[in-house]
Parts: sequence; structure tokens; C-alpha cells
Amino acid sequence: LPEHEDKENIGKVVLEGIKLIMAESDTSMPRASMLNTFCRSMSKMTREEMERALTIIDSLSETIKYPTLDYIDAELTLIESMRQLMPDQAISRLENLYLYICELKDESIRMSCLSKLLGRYAHLGDKRRIEREIVSTVDLRNEISIGIKRLLHTTACHIKIVEEPIKALVCEYPTLIDEFIREVNTSERRSRAYSLAACYYVLQAEPSKFNVAYFFSLVSRATYRNNDSVEPLTIFTDRVLYDDKLDADAVFPPVKSNIALFQDVERVTDRCRLYLRLYRWANKNFPDDTFVDHLKHEIIHSWRTIDHPTFKIQFGYFISKELARVSVPSALELLSECDSLKKDAILTSSSSLSACNEAIELYTQSLCYLI
Repeated sequence: LPEHEDKENIGKVVLEGIKLIMAESDTSMPRASMLNTFCRSMSKMTREEMERALTIIDSLSETIKYPTLDYIDAELTLIESMRQLMPDQAISRLENLYLYICELKDESIRMSCLSKLLGRYAHLGDKRRIEREIVSTVDLRNEISIGIKRLLHTTACHIKIVEEPIKALVCEYPTLIDEFIREVNTSERRSRAYSLAACYYVLQAEPSKFNVAYFFSLVSRATYRNNDSVEPLTIFTDRVLYDDKLDADAVFPPVKSNIALFQDVERVTDRCRLYLRLYRWANKNFPDDTFVDHLKHEIIHSWRTIDHPTFKIQFGYFISKELARVSVPSALELLSECDSLKKDAILTSSSSLSACNEAIELYTQSLCYLI
């Protein structure tokens, strides 16, 4: 639905979908999480359609309050959809939701829900009116900050405490995220927290507000384990390669200045895959820049450091296939090198390896009769 929300009469489709969700959902297809998806398109409804949808949702409100975090997401999405056609009702619903959150007994869940509320505050209606009638962003931010720090000082599972607040606030309140992570109790967990922050940022940031330098600043602090940086860098390279809405001219300089973060990836296959995505993106947008040649050199150099013949040949063919998307001569050059390696390493062929495995299995079986 979100991809087709501009279609004619989409409101009727959303209304029918909400009816089906409320009638058919069970524990294997939770109502709250499904409802959140449908509510994203409710802003395209007419007022009459929206009123009918709200009647259905409110009639079964008690059955959609769990899981709590999914319910809060659904309600916030619903309020965001209501703010244009039904501003007064949206404010009233937001007030009830805030009171509901304040009454939650589990402080960790309460802080996560308040973080979700703060992260979407600017999209829920007239901000001045909300701050005047419900709660100000300053008070809400202070409440979250105090609550999270109290939890971190009294519990051991720090990543579970900060993950949802990080997810909710990383795009709008980066300094608040830093406050939380500095309180996390070990270097390993702080590194993991920064990795999560980088992942959630690159997944959620709007193209027009995507701060690449900030993203790399998060990744640069996820250094305890090599895997901590690989995941966000993988998501980042996927996005720059496939998201046409990103401003390539704004992304390019930070990528060039932070290429060391890619060079520090320990596992060769991970490093090559990251370089390949960057190479395809840079070749598409900046074909005449020397950085493109540098990336190709790094791909080939990294591949040549692989010391396992069979895997080196197989991965070389994979790289050739990827290079062929943008540079056939480069792909053919590597393909020729792989073929040469294959000829010189007869025992590493798949047939030789299969024969060796069968021989070892047969030898093992023969030994069994001697025991």
C-alpha cells in the first residue's frame, strides 16, 4: 500500500484492509504491526473514510495494544495521518497515548515508547499546540534522558535498554544518542551501540537530510569488533548504489575522505563486496574521477591476498561478474587471471575435491571395521 498511496480511491482499499486486519489477525500476524503498515496510507483517505476506519480501530482497541512497541508505532502513524483532516481529534488521541505511555509499569518499555514519541514529535501536528497542551519537547527529552541513565545504572543488559531509543532518536536527536551510549558499561557494548546507531541512521534518514559525515562518525566509533563496522557499511553501500534520491555530489566527498573505514574491514570477501558496490556507484556518477581507478585497484589487490586457491578462484569469478556490469575489459582481465589459476591448480577443481572427499569417506569406513 505505501508504494501505491497516490492511486485513485486508495482510501477504499486502506479501509478494506483495516477491516480484514481487525477480523483475521492473530498471534502469527499481529494486528498492531500490520495496522501500522496500513495507517501510513490513511492520510490519502477522505474524512468520511477516515472516520469509518477510526470507528473500526477504536472498537477493538484493547486487542491491538500488544506488543506495546508495535501498538505505539501504529498509534503514532495513525495520528500523523489524522493531523490534516482531523487536527483536534489527532491532538486528543495523542494526549491519550501520552497518558497511556506514562502509566506503563515497565520503565524500559516506557522509555522506549517516549523515545518513539519524541522522535516523531514534529510530524504529529501543530508542534506549538502539542507542547502547550500535552508536553514540551524539553520536558520529554529530560524525562527520557533521566530514565535511560537510571536504567543503565541499575541493569546489566545495556544494549536492550538503548536499542529502541537509538532507533527512534538517531535521526532527530544525535546528541541525546551520544549521552546514552557514553553511559553503556563496556567498550564492546558501546561499540555495538554505535554500530546499531549507524545502521538505523542509514536506514531511516531522509535523502534530503542524509548526513554522510555523521554516519561515518558513528561507524568510526564502532571499532571493538570488526563486524561492528561491516554491517552499517554494507547497508550504506547498498543505499548509495540503489537509492537514486540521494545527492551523489554530497555523498562523494565524505566517502573519499573516509575510505580508510572500508580498508580496515578485516575479512577480504566483505571488503571486496563493499568496494564493488562503491566502484559501481562511483563509476556511474563520477566515471572520470581517479577514485574509480583506486577502487578497482583495491578490489583486485584485496582479491589477490586470498591464499585459499579454490576459494580464490570461485570468488574471482564472482568479482568478474560484478565488474562486468560497469567495465567489461576489467572483468575479462580478471576472468583470464582466474582461468590461469584454475589451470595451474588442478587439484583444486570441484571434481578433484569431490573425489578427495569420497576417498576420505571410503577410507574412514574401512577403518571402522578394524575397531
